Amino acid sequence: MKISRTHIIFGFLLVFVLSFCSWWFYLIHNKNKELYQAKYALITADSTAQTIDINSINLKADSIILSPQSEALVAEYKRENRMIVWEGIGFFLSLIIGIWIVFRSIRSEVALTKQQHNFLQSITHELKSPIASIRLVLETFQKRNLNKEQMDKFTGNALKDVERLQNLVDNVLLATKIENAYSWSLTDIDVIELTERILAKMRQKHPKVDFKSRYTANEIIVKADITAFTSLAVNLIENAVKYSPKGDAEIKVTIRKGVKNIDYEVSDNGIGIPLEEKQRIFDKFYRIGNEDTRKTKGTGLGLHIVKEIVKAHRGWIIVKDNSPVGTIFRVTVPMKLNRVND
Repeated sequence: MKISRTHIIFGFLLVFVLSFCSWWFYLIHNKNKELYQAKYALITADSTAQTIDINSINLKADSIILSPQSEALVAEYKRENRMIVWEGIGFFLSLIIGIWIVFRSIRSEVALTKQQHNFLQSITHELKSPIASIRLVLETFQKRNLNKEQMDKFTGNALKDVERLQNLVDNVLLATKIENAYSWSLTDIDVIELTERILAKMRQKHPKVDFKSRYTANEIIVKADITAFTSLAVNLIENAVKYSPKGDAEIKVTIRKGVKNIDYEVSDNGIGIPLEEKQRIFDKFYRIGNEDTRKTKGTGLGLHIVKEIVKAHRGWIIVKDNSPVGTIFRVTVPMKLNRVND
C-alpha cells in the first residue's frame, strides 16, 4: 500500500495523542497513589508509612492487621485505582476509534476527490475525441468532392462517434437518475432476444471481436426495467471488449435459467482484474490505474451503473477470474419481481 501524506499526518497525530494520554494517565496514577499514601500515613500516625507502597498492601493477607479505617482507605484506593485504569482504557479505545473514523472519512473524501478528478479528465477526453472526429468529417465534406464510397465511409465513422457520444450521455444521465429516485418500469423481457440484438450491434461496431453466446433455454423471460437491463448488458459487454486483447478478443455471453433466478454471465480473455481491485471497480468514477497513463477509454460509470441496477432488481453480482486468462462477470437476478427496490 502506498504511504500518502494523509497516512503520515495521522500516524504522527496518533503517536502524539497516545503518548500524551499515556503520560497523563501515568501522572494521574502517581498523584492518586501519593494522595492515598499521605492519607494512610496520617491514619496510621506513622511517618515511615509514606515510604510504604500502598499497592503492596494485600487486604486478604492474614499476616497484615489493619485498623478498620486503614482497611477502608486501602480498599477505597484500590477501587479508585481500578476506576482510573478502566476509564483510561475506555478513553484510549474511544480515542483510537475516533481517530480511525476521522482518518477513514478523510481518506474516503480524498479518494472521491481523486476519482472525480479522473472522471473529469476521462469525460473531457471522451467528449473531445468524437467531437473532433465528427468535425473533421464535416470539414472534409465541405472542402472536398467525395464519391459515394468515400462519403459512406466517412458517414459510417461519424455515426460511430455519434453513437459513442450517445452512450456516454446515456450513462451519465442514467447514473444521475438512479441516484435521484429513478422511476423503474417493470415489463416482461425476453433476455435472449435482447442479448442477440445487442450482440448484432456489437459485431458491427467491433468486427474483429469474436462474440459467442450460450443459452440453457430457448426462451428466458425476466420481469425487469427494459432500459436498465439493456444498459446492464451493454456495459458488461463493452467493458469486456475494452479490456480484451486487440485482434484476439473473445467475448462470451452465457445465460442460465434456474428455478427462480437467471445467471447473466459475460466472460472475456483480457488482462483480468487484480484481487484487491475487484470490490472497488463498482465504485462511482473508479477506474484501475491513473488517468494520465491509462490507455483504455471510459468514465468509471459503467460498472457502477451495473451494480446499482442489479441491487435495485434484488440481485447480486460476482467477479471472478476466467481460465486461463480474463474475467467473468456473473449477474444473478430473480425472474419475477412485483416491484423494483427504491
